[in-house]
Amino acid sequence: MIAAISGHAIGGGLELGLAADLRVGVQSAKFGAPEVTLGMIAGWAGIRRLAETIGVARARHLTLLGSLIPAEQALEWGLLTALVEDSTAMEGQIDRWLDRLLSNGPAAMSLTKGLLSTMHTDMRHAHASAAAQAAATEDCKEGVLAFIEKRKPVFQNR
Repeated sequence: MIAAISGHAIGGGLELGLAADLRVGVQSAKFGAPEVTLGMIAGWAGIRRLAETIGVARARHLTLLGSLIPAEQALEWGLLTALVEDSTAMEGQIDRWLDRLLSNGPAAMSLTKGLLSTMHTDMRHAHASAAAQAAATEDCKEGVLAFIEKRKPVFQNR
């Protein structure tokens, strides 16, 4: 699977991109996991996938600060496989990758993807439980309300 990131990949968009095998993004894109600024955490195993992709220290930077990074930094950190100037260049990059992927042995590709998918313990249930716990807090409700009202949230650690 190839993710073509032509805009910002923030929160769920970043998590969706992390599910891809290869990711190409444009220079103007920004990347981040700002869920903590709303009193919640990334869902869909996003924190784990992020740590697997860029390392725990960098995942801490994105998920604990909730700040965004530019596309160049995303490439350096491994969030992107390739960085292009614009959507035209993106199409060219994707075409080159597709030509290469389609020329590989299908059985070998399938076996390789299968091996790569088993590299880590399945933590989906633990992650889903943590996401549900965060979503049930008063702080999460306050964070979402503040986002809707375009104001800074006031968290009470509840």
